[in-house]
Amino acid sequence: MIFSCGTPACLPQALAVGLPQSRISELDVGGNGDVGDAGAAPVLSALWGHPTLARLNLGGVGLTAKSAMAVQALLKPKPGASKKPAGGGKAGACPLEDIVVAGNEELPEEVVQAVAAWKTRQWAVATSLMA
Repeated sequence: MIFSCGTPACLPQALAVGLPQSRISELDVGGNGDVGDAGAAPVLSALWGHPTLARLNLGGVGLTAKSAMAVQALLKPKPGASKKPAGGGKAGACPLEDIVVAGNEELPEEVVQAVAAWKTRQWAVATSLMA
């Protein structure tokens, strides 16, 4: 769990560089309201298709519509991914089991709904909301 680090820029600087090579299974940055879209962008990019990440808390970090596509991308496997997920399964499959986006008041409702549908494995609904 990462608590407020004092400046919005410190979180992405501290995380984005090492995340792609890490074996992290859970990342909780929730409640760091100063992170915002600019701070979350490099972290979300680094986490897309991450082979071991299972749980991600982005609650109350100040995400808006600018982060919608990056959040939605986390719900999909990265094209060309060849590593097996942490819990086994098909290569290229998304190992992410849980993502929290609550508390981001300016994140579009369709993104929140897509995450909720994805959590309940309602793939058709999630896909239609992400189109």
